[in-house]
Amino acid sequence: MGDTTANPQTSEEYYDLWVLLQQAHYIIGRLREAELKELNLSMTQAKVLAVIESLDSPATPAEIARHVLRAPHTVSELISRMAARGLVRKVKDLGRKNMVRIEITEKGLQIYGQSKRMKYISEVVSELPAMDRKTLDSYLTKLRNLALDKVEK
Repeated sequence: MGDTTANPQTSEEYYDLWVLLQQAHYIIGRLREAELKELNLSMTQAKVLAVIESLDSPATPAEIARHVLRAPHTVSELISRMAARGLVRKVKDLGRKNMVRIEITEKGLQIYGQSKRMKYISEVVSELPAMDRKTLDSYLTKLRNLALDKVEK
């Protein structure tokens, strides 16, 4: 387990790290939003398409909500808007009449493919050596999982 003491110096260090994470998230997020805007897609919509595409079977709105870290009702509304644009379709689950499955459409697949081309992000991240990218991936994954454990308790 990590150092959880309330040492003022440690608290300042943690705060500085949090500020740095927030700044990086904000700036990189703005770059990503600019790329996706060209496709008329939000970051959350891009995540929804990625989740649906990554799952082995048609996804439920609840599964998608868990993966994109959003409330189920928020994701249901988002899916309805995406369905209206022809990016996804809702399919009634034959086994459970009150459940729908979400499938990605051809148009959604095309947009998803285009959304994976991340020019600005690639330009920024490619400045890091491969080993640093691997280390960053490891640390960010660890931080995400530790934070998720705290949220889920």
